[in-house]
Amino acid sequence: MGERPSALIHIVDDDDGVRDSLQVLLEASGYDVIAFASPQDYLDAKPVPPDCMIVDHLMPGMTGLELIAEIQARGAKFPVIVLTATAERPQKLKVTGVNAIFGKPVRDDILLAAIEAACKR
Repeated sequence: MGERPSALIHIVDDDDGVRDSLQVLLEASGYDVIAFASPQDYLDAKPVPPDCMIVDHLMPGMTGLELIAEIQARGAKFPVIVLTATAERPQKLKVTGVNAIFGKPVRDDILLAAIEAACKR
């Protein structure tokens, strides 16, 4: 396997199991990861902008798309991948700044390819 330069990925998902499994997958794939349990936790932390963010769509208090809009309103711009478990068609969720939208569960290889593509931009 070729060595890839490390990239910082932020995960925002209120589901502990999903968040933890994503973190394990990404760290095993060579990424640096910071995970947040809610959009508010993310905003309160004021983290360094990532190379890419993975965000759940439906979370208590604020949706993933509302979080993206808030981050953009604060001037931060970086690639975002949205995950959704809703019955709503993922393409209906498209907004500016979202690189990819996947229904849950998403295959590991597909997600990793989308992250790699997003980090190259």
